[in-house]
Amino acid sequence: MTILLYCCLCVGFFCALGEREQSRREMERDIFSAEMDLARVRAENACLRREEEKLFDDHYLTILAREKLGYIFPGEKICLFAEVHDDVLPSTKKEISAAD
Repeated sequence: MTILLYCCLCVGFFCALGEREQSRREMERDIFSAEMDLARVRAENACLRREEEKLFDDHYLTILAREKLGYIFPGEKICLFAEVHDDVLPSTKKEISAAD
């Protein structure tokens, strides 16, 4: 009878120990996942801070305004260049003469 009691206690002890180990491993996975998320957010934050620093640079703002927004300084002229495509424009001078 005492051997049966000891066996039951041992089985119960090892089951409880196994559950604790599984719980500990789940917590370690959660911590690792949170640390990876934190590292990703910190890298993104550093990138945004570098971008923010650029916004105080007049040269960068000039380039940004010209390329993204199409702004020009007073007195400047914009030159737009068109590409010639054979399938859109006629290929002979006769077809594009001013008399037409």
